[in-house]
Amino acid sequence: MQKAAELLWFEFGIAADLSGAASLAALMSGAFKPPRGARIAGLVCGAGVEGLNG
Repeated sequence: MQKAAELLWFEFGIAADLSGAASLAALMSGAFKPPRGARIAGLVCGAGVEGLNG
């Protein structure tokens, strides 16, 4: 989840706490594999982010 949160911040400027990046982490790790051609959405939350140390 750390890598997913970092990707969101450094590539897209989206601040997400670790649990808030879980949906992206599942995709990145292969834990969730959507069917080919599927349109998906992921919930991202930053409620637990108090500061970013880049």
